Amino acid sequence: MSTIRWQPMSAIWTNGSAGTVVVGSSGGGKTVFLQTVLINSLQMRQRVIAIDPKNDLQKIKNVYPSVNIIDINNIRNGALNPFTFLGSIDTSTIVSIIEIICGKLTTEEERAITPIVQDFVIKFKRDGVYVDMQDVAEYLFSRDNKYATGIGSRLKALADNKYGKLLFTREENVEPLKLSNTDSFILTLHGMALPDYAVKVEDYTPSQRFTSAVVYILTLKLLELLSSKNSVPTVFCCDEAHLLFGNKAMASIIDRFLVIGRSLGFATILASQGISHFPKDIANHISTKFIFKSSLDESKLFLEKFDTTQLGDNAIDRASVVGMITSNFHTGDCFMIDKLNNSGVLHINPSFDLKQIKGESSKYALG
Repeated sequence: MSTIRWQPMSAIWTNGSAGTVVVGSSGGGKTVFLQTVLINSLQMRQRVIAIDPKNDLQKIKNVYPSVNIIDINNIRNGALNPFTFLGSIDTSTIVSIIEIICGKLTTEEERAITPIVQDFVIKFKRDGVYVDMQDVAEYLFSRDNKYATGIGSRLKALADNKYGKLLFTREENVEPLKLSNTDSFILTLHGMALPDYAVKVEDYTPSQRFTSAVVYILTLKLLELLSSKNSVPTVFCCDEAHLLFGNKAMASIIDRFLVIGRSLGFATILASQGISHFPKDIANHISTKFIFKSSLDESKLFLEKFDTTQLGDNAIDRASVVGMITSNFHTGDCFMIDKLNNSGVLHINPSFDLKQIKGESSKYALG
């Protein structure tokens, strides 16, 4: 068996797409793979930034203590107020946040609230006073427009939600969360209301919608950081990436990550239990694809979306590959398609001692 050495920045160095997709059912080895890739990136003196919904990746700190772990579930109320947390704010961002929180808006609702939100944003920029989403709710509620009043009422009713308090607060001048422009950090959402991969967006609970809004705002902030002139070579990883494709606004941000990553020197890894939520055109921005043990439907969909090898000399027998993925794969086995359309079955061998990542007493050894 041959050894393959791969790391997410390699595609950028050869002018390829900056994106990687990792798919696999629970227990298939996806998490250990992500840990391995990120630890190797740190070893190569690259910065690592990750959104870690289930608290799986923060164990990397056992190997690299310098990595900062930020527990979003325990930060101060109002710390993610988009008017202070984000470097710039516009009407479309606030409307998108409202839609994520309230659920999909009707055409009439969106048309009604957009100019009202625009007026609010203009006043905020002009007056320079402290405002948050609570003020947006009050402003909409006070307008002489039934659609705006209705949306404002829904926002006000949701403001006291446990996770809503990260965006809504009746306090003034709350300091926003500070994120480093140079250091590695992992944003963990452990304990928050995470929607399961199989749950449709329209069936999210209020708490799950707020969690999605938090992910949206965090992703916007990370795009700001990675787009800055002072940014350093970075690997950005998002586990449970289906959270990023809940609506068009969220999906467009990831599209921007993938498009500008090559020119700005950062790679993006999107990991999920499946890809049914991923946009159809995402394959245009993905250089390398990995699938661990998965269901029959997900395996077929993965190959339909990402396999372009059938067009060349490296054509694969899809039925055979699907059979391996669904029936023959053990933990750590995966099927890979690289940026040159080479494909094959791999087994992931971590370049560190697994006892160390689990926090047990063991000497860390790099491969």
